[in-house]
Amino acid sequence: KILAVGDEDAVRSQAVAFSETQTVDLRNRFLLPTFLDSHVHISLQGVGLEKVDLDGCSSLEEIQGRLRDGIAAAGGDRGEVLRIQAKRFVPQMLGRGREDGMRREWLDECSEGGKVGIVVEARDLHSSWLSTAALSSLGITPDTPAPPGGSIDFPSGVLEESAHFTYVWSHLPRLYTDAQRSATLLRALHSWLEQGVGTVVDMAMNEDDLRLLRGICRERGGRLPCRVVAHWLVQPTGTQEEDVKQVRRAKELQAELEAEGCTDWLRITGIKIIGDGVIDSCTAALHQPYASGRLTQPIWPLSRLAPVCILADSLDLQLAIHAIGDLAVDNALDGIEAAVRSNGPRVEGVRRHRIEHLELTRAASVPRLAQLGVIASIQPVHACPSVQGNWRAQLGGEKDPHQRCTRAYAYSDFLQQGVKLALGTDAPTTAYSALENLYVAQTRKAPRDASLPPTEPQWALPLLEAVQGATRGGAYACRAEDKVGRLEAGMYADFAILDVDVIAQGGGEGLVTARVEETWIAGKRAWKR
Repeated sequence: KILAVGDEDAVRSQAVAFSETQTVDLRNRFLLPTFLDSHVHISLQGVGLEKVDLDGCSSLEEIQGRLRDGIAAAGGDRGEVLRIQAKRFVPQMLGRGREDGMRREWLDECSEGGKVGIVVEARDLHSSWLSTAALSSLGITPDTPAPPGGSIDFPSGVLEESAHFTYVWSHLPRLYTDAQRSATLLRALHSWLEQGVGTVVDMAMNEDDLRLLRGICRERGGRLPCRVVAHWLVQPTGTQEEDVKQVRRAKELQAELEAEGCTDWLRITGIKIIGDGVIDSCTAALHQPYASGRLTQPIWPLSRLAPVCILADSLDLQLAIHAIGDLAVDNALDGIEAAVRSNGPRVEGVRRHRIEHLELTRAASVPRLAQLGVIASIQPVHACPSVQGNWRAQLGGEKDPHQRCTRAYAYSDFLQQGVKLALGTDAPTTAYSALENLYVAQTRKAPRDASLPPTEPQWALPLLEAVQGATRGGAYACRAEDKVGRLEAGMYADFAILDVDVIAQGGGEGLVTARVEETWIAGKRAWKR
């Protein structure tokens, strides 16, 4: 832990009591608390480091070429195991006229005569495109029913929402060995150290990943490369009994981890509910139709959402509800309000429920966020101009009679009305680092393409508030504000060293060019450039 903070004399007076005190000269470099990434997917991050990256593709032929290269690079006898996965796909990459008529055969053409299973995951992580062999290996046939809240289109090979989560997120990893998956999880955790991140909040924890993380923790003497706080994924089952059973399982596992004494490194703080989809695929729930006329409803209607919220709240589990569309945001607020009404008032700041994403939020909904004490868990990278074209087009852009794009990612509105913020990256949906995430938050510009106009710059966050959202705000959001997120005596000695003082420079472009040079966790150097 941190023993003292102050000028050199004050700190040295505390250090003399220790015979093995080491002095590290920062040479005018900048020291700050490690970042907390408040919304990540650990297993997907680890797997994603090995996936074929489709970012930048502009035709079916280019996609097929990258997939063929990936298959050739993998080599070996793949058999029935799904070895080839790709990431960051959007249908618009296929070219004009093809995005609305996707076929799984297009993937079969580049999969060694259809022998290799190929899974292409969408950039937003809410859908996937599978080859025939991949569908077969996962047991999906033309007659396979979609789980509640999802869809399976066998001719195209496209799985959306809960069908994607059920098969690609849950079933697919089980085709790999525990050793392979543990190595993947470790790679993910080490990747965050390189960004100066000391704590990550996983937003889809499941039985297998938790089991493996517990094993890694034991093998490493009771610690992990960085700290992990988890929200247990609760999926719609079709019956209230099965829905709430998942909530009770989260509480059981929370107690088990506390009994093991490993909660400094691995703990469950609440549950995760996926309330809607994404705007890019027209699966986010909106009050008014998309430009196409489609009107999507929440995955969890209030009649099913409220009992889960009420039970979780009564068990002192934090709610983290994915809500991207304005209707989904209001539905999430209704669920949280039902829990507060049912379980009664508590001391201010105890509940700390949160809504994830809030990409489109009506002005009238923001005061409700503040009134209920709901934390806005936001991912500024999603506001990056480089990924806004399709997002805005689906809403109608400037032709939208409701002018909804003017409310896109209204972060400073949240801040001004007293809503607490926690910043994350939603890794691995983008390749942006923690510092680049701060850049988008402050400037609403693309960190890798200065030519693009900023996304609704009126909602940009001031630099200090953005940094706080990625440090102490993130700590508050996961009930760790007494341990991490600040450099104060008694806090964990988790800090990052940058080559420049980004605060003194005023942020801006300096956030893009700054480099993390070292990351220290629990008073030990965990990574060095």
